[in-house]
Parts: sequence; structure tokens; C-alpha cells
Amino acid sequence: MKRARSEEGISTPCIAAPKRRRVSLPNAAARADAKAGILGWALAVSEAGAPQSMVEQTMADGRARMPRVPSPRRRESKASYRQRSVSPTKKPTEYRSIYLSEAGVFIDHCHDVPAAAAAALDEAVLDAGLQADIHRIADEYCGNCRQSAKDGAGESEWRADLMGAVMRKLARLPPWKDVLKSSAAEKPWRAELKPVRSTAAPLARPMPPPILLSHRSFSTLSTVSDLLGLDTRDLETASDTLSTTTTSTYLTAAESDSDPEALSTPKPDLSIGLAHAWFSTPHQRILARPALHSDPHQAKIGLHFPFLIFEAKSAGSLFGAQNQAAVGAACMLRILEGVGCDGVVWSVATEGAVHELWVHHRVEGKYHSTFVDVWRMTDARGARAFMGALGRILKWGAGTFAGRVLAGLDGLGGAEEAW
Repeated sequence: MKRARSEEGISTPCIAAPKRRRVSLPNAAARADAKAGILGWALAVSEAGAPQSMVEQTMADGRARMPRVPSPRRRESKASYRQRSVSPTKKPTEYRSIYLSEAGVFIDHCHDVPAAAAAALDEAVLDAGLQADIHRIADEYCGNCRQSAKDGAGESEWRADLMGAVMRKLARLPPWKDVLKSSAAEKPWRAELKPVRSTAAPLARPMPPPILLSHRSFSTLSTVSDLLGLDTRDLETASDTLSTTTTSTYLTAAESDSDPEALSTPKPDLSIGLAHAWFSTPHQRILARPALHSDPHQAKIGLHFPFLIFEAKSAGSLFGAQNQAAVGAACMLRILEGVGCDGVVWSVATEGAVHELWVHHRVEGKYHSTFVDVWRMTDARGARAFMGALGRILKWGAGTFAGRVLAGLDGLGGAEEAW
């Protein structure tokens, strides 16, 4: 061992640094083409110096440790399917008493079933053959519900029984199979169909000019001008000016989604309306107008003017199901207003085996939900009574309701021809 002498003359042992081992690179790496650069050199070293199995194992381990991050577009798509905008920070009682009431949506304020709803159930008589088919479906559904109640099934199981054992078979019955269409689409409805709360900030947005009666073969403006001694053109100019400067509380879909105080966007578990293929070609042209939102779904599926929706829940959430059905029914009534129809629509709110039937209608410009009846599906008589009411509503929808919608579309077509 060598010793180093310090300035004081004291010799201390000197530890020699270990010799560096010279790593000899493979010939393949040494002869790498200069044009290949660093990448080519690295590839040559890995291929020639390391065993192939080790390289493959290293790459596999790296891929296994790397988390799989979904693309933003995929995340948004999946979120749009699952999200209902259920106002998670609001309690159901607060949501009903404050938010719904401010939007003019009321539940259990009117306790008398409207005459139009009672007439719809009384006029839609089921013949013996149809009633027998409905009873068979009811008996099967009752058996499924008894088993689900015994097993303590969750919401998805109850919903699957309702869709599979009931609606899929009811939809195939002859009186309405070519007229009606049902959908269990997971995407929310169009947010702009929702009523707007009275406390929402008004949005100054130009509104489309209304259809002036003076553009038709007859005019009430001419009568008013004769009485007041005014020129009709002055009235038309004033009407056009007002129509383009009026402040509106109408919310677009983006504005509604960004407003934390807005109502929940409806996403019924099941919707039933009129099938697109059932309408004639002239009526389909009217349905294609951008301003007529007859199909409530964000991506049109050919279901127009829904009149019956289902909100299937479990585990004590019947109160919340009623809230969601009330907003969805308000959207259905607003769709009917687009064709000049002011009638009734229906909803079924379920909590496990308990099924409630509600009718929805307008009273002095407000949207009201009125209780009709309740049944328990584990009881055979209750299941048959519920199915009978459901069958009468479907028959009414394919008959009286569909006729009123056609009359409203004919009115819109006549207004277009008069221009």
C-alpha cells in the first residue's frame, strides 16, 4: 500500500481508487451507422448486448406498470351516459319545496284527478282477448317481483324485470305495436326542455319573431287598426320590434348544465311515445323542423311526443323518483305546447315492488303532478290492476293522444302554407 507524506511529515496510507472496468460494447454497436444516431446505437446495444427475453420482459413490465388513462372524449362520453344531474348537494325535500316550486313544478298540490285523465282511463276499454294477454304478463311480473323481494334485489334487478317482463311484451301487443315506441336510453334528455326557475337571472337574448296573423288570408290586426284608426304597418313594425328585444328566461343546454341551481336534467328509466315510422311523410317533414323538439333525447332516436315515463328506484328513494318524474313530465308538457296541445301525460314511480301512477297537467301555467293510484306487485290483484291501467294508457296514447298530436301538426303545416 502506498503512503502519502503530508506537510508535517507524517505519512498516511493512501487508498487507491478502484480501477474502472472497461465495458466493451458489442461489435454491432461499434459498427452502427453514423446516420442512425443515438436511437440506432441504443437499438444495436439492446439487440446485441442484452438477451432478447430480458428486453421483452422489461418492456412488458413497463407496460404493466403504466396506468391506462382514458381519452378525454371517452371520459366525457361515459359521463354523459351515467350523469343525470341529480343535484347531489340538495336534499330531496329541499329540491321539491324550493327548486321545483320556483320553476312552477308542484307535486301533490292538486288532489283531484283531472277530468281529461279520468276520461282517458274510462274510454280506453280493453277487449277480452287483450285483457287476457295483459293478465298473463301481470302474473309473470308478479312472480318475478316476489322472487326479487325475497332475494333483496337491487335497483338494477327491479329495473330489468320491469323492462323485460313488462314493457317488452306489452309493446308487442297489436293495438299499439305499430304506433308507439319505447326507449330505455341512458343519455339524459335535452336540457333546454326543462322549466326555468323564477329566481334564475334573465338572459337578454333575441327571440325569434312570432307568426303574425297579418301574413295569412285573414288578420286581426286590420280589425284593431280600423277601431283605433291606425295603420296596420305600424302595428306590424311595433310587433317585430318587441319580438326581437324581449328578455327571455330560456336556457340553452350549455347554460343549464353550467348552472348549479338549475333543475335536474331528466333521464327516465323508460320513455314511451309515438314512433317516427308511424307518421306520414308530410308530418315527418314538420317533425324535422329545428325549432320543434318533439324527440326529447339528445341524439334523436325516433321517439316523438312522449306521454309516459318510468322512474324505477329502490331502497327508500320513492320521494326522489317522484321529483325526477315531475321534471320529466314538465318537459313532456312543454313538448306538447309546441304543437298547441294542452293535455295530460303520465308517469310511474317505483320503489321495488311498490308502483305509483301519477298524472301530470297544467293549471294556470304551472306544472302539477296528481296522484292516481298505487299497487304492490307482489300481490296478484295489484299486479293485474296496475297492468290494466297501463294497458288503457297505452291504448289511449295510440288513439286519442296520437290523434291530437296529428291535429297539432296539421295546424303547424297549415300555418306554414299560409305564409
